[in-house]
Amino acid sequence: MLNWNWPPVNASGQVDIENGWAEDIRNWAVITAAQNHVLTAEQVSGDAGQPVRPSHVLDPQGGTRSAERAWHYFLGSLNSGYMYYGTVLDMEVKPTIACNEAIEHAGAVLSGNWSDDTAPTIWIPQRWPWNPGSLNYGAPYGYQSSIDDGDFHIWTFVHDVSGTSSVTLFLREDLDGENPLDSVQNETYVGGAEVGAWVEVGMTYREFPADNVLGDGGIDFFEMPGAIAGQYYAQVNGHRSVLLDYYVEAVDAHGNVRRSPIQHVWVGDGSGSGGGGDAVTTTPDPPVAGTPVSVSYDPSGGPLGGSASVFIHVGFNGWNDVMSPDPEMSWDDAEGVWVVSIDVPGDATVLDCVFNDGVGIWDNNNGADWHITVDGGTPTWSMDGDLDAGSVEVSVGSGRTLHAGVQDGRLYVATEAATSRDVFILVSAEEPGQLQPAMWGKAGSVAAWDAFLAREGDSGWNRWFGAGGSDEPDAAHASATGDVLEGWIDLPGAFGAVDRLAIAAVSYGTDDGGALDACCQAPGSVDGDGNVQPAEFVIVEVCDLGADDCCAADVDGDAVVGVDDVLLLLASWGSTGGPGDVDGDGAVGVDDLLAVIAAWGDC
Repeated sequence: MLNWNWPPVNASGQVDIENGWAEDIRNWAVITAAQNHVLTAEQVSGDAGQPVRPSHVLDPQGGTRSAERAWHYFLGSLNSGYMYYGTVLDMEVKPTIACNEAIEHAGAVLSGNWSDDTAPTIWIPQRWPWNPGSLNYGAPYGYQSSIDDGDFHIWTFVHDVSGTSSVTLFLREDLDGENPLDSVQNETYVGGAEVGAWVEVGMTYREFPADNVLGDGGIDFFEMPGAIAGQYYAQVNGHRSVLLDYYVEAVDAHGNVRRSPIQHVWVGDGSGSGGGGDAVTTTPDPPVAGTPVSVSYDPSGGPLGGSASVFIHVGFNGWNDVMSPDPEMSWDDAEGVWVVSIDVPGDATVLDCVFNDGVGIWDNNNGADWHITVDGGTPTWSMDGDLDAGSVEVSVGSGRTLHAGVQDGRLYVATEAATSRDVFILVSAEEPGQLQPAMWGKAGSVAAWDAFLAREGDSGWNRWFGAGGSDEPDAAHASATGDVLEGWIDLPGAFGAVDRLAIAAVSYGTDDGGALDACCQAPGSVDGDGNVQPAEFVIVEVCDLGADDCCAADVDGDAVVGVDDVLLLLASWGSTGGPGDVDGDGAVGVDDLLAVIAAWGDC
């Protein structure tokens, strides 16, 4: 959802709720203000005996009223593509244009003498971090697991055409840490015996900037908003291991009151616990990397209580290495829990899990999931958007470099990230294939790949894709972006048993059909024709990338250098490349035979 609602950030890109800015939330501030103008115009028009007619909102005609035209233009501002595509073309200014049109027509109603009986408009309150006191993950964290200490912000935009007199945050603690399905006390303002009393927290006002304060070169606010909502925020401190309900109340200059919907959040203990009591336990506790762990799940009182079967959806290190398919659990009648044994990878530092019944019912711990700390994990490649020191430079092109490496059977690739450009790292086993249509509907053709890592220029969203170009590869993988686009993928799972790989790093314009940046390829373009030719991939030997299980002299791969290796080498004598090319010079000959003899019995 960050593509539609990136939190406010400072000039360095770090989240800053109290002082930051982002183009998407700037649009939401404009939309919130315009919405209040439109709602107020509808109320005033209705008071005058001219109610808003939906048919005229949909299709304005000669007799359409100003309040109806205001709604017509305002609804156009809510096109989700304006947020999603960000700074592409003029997407970031279109909500302002639509809202200004709406405010102009609303203004025709809000002139002369009229009574304001419309309460302020409140944008749905936001919070940061999303999982206070627990584990967080995603693009703002460089796709790394981040455990929050438990203090967090709640913030929103509020606007009223007559002015706002007060904005207050209301909090209450749930008394047993659960929001049962058979009760609505957490969902009502009046509450009940299951919840505590509401506590008022004052919110700080900030005039939210309408200008392009971060100087993003992809934005051109050639039309400024006629109105923009103010930002209100409060920091919530001191709550741990508790379920909170909260809402925001705004009062305008005439005493009209608006309450936002009640929202809920589990505040963890600051150690990464996702809450949920003792529903999930492990043996051993904590789990140990590289060894099996028994996971027990108690469904009592949850959405899977009484289910005939339960499956665990499990991953590691912030939902990387997700197991597929979901393992089925077994019912332990004596303990009244579901159990399953899971093999924990040696590089795991966190075990992530949720549960389902196999037919669409899930228990995700009220949206917090379960994140269980793992002892002894030794992560290989670090997904933080910075170039990993264990990689090697495999190509320097025109305006772009390409790095790669292999550790613990994982291929790592990285190249520079680019603002407002879509970046791709293409990987093929052994050598690239014939030309085929480019990724993501880009212009031109690309030599066939087995997998590629992609980064969307406007949002920074990134992911691995398989040979088909639309789905994720079956192999385990992870990625991140920052100064570089980087990612790792399970080498044998994605490419099989290979001695060499073909890799290329390229970028394109962000639009559909965007052209290849022939200036910025690694390796460089051989002809500048807008296609990525097979010759524009670098061929790298897996053993040159740091793989710890390489033994080039073991021609047949049986971990022993002996007669069979010599026979296989002789069978490929004189060929160019292949498993017999022990020294990697591109030809099988005497030097390769001598290398096998020198390594006799090793590996």
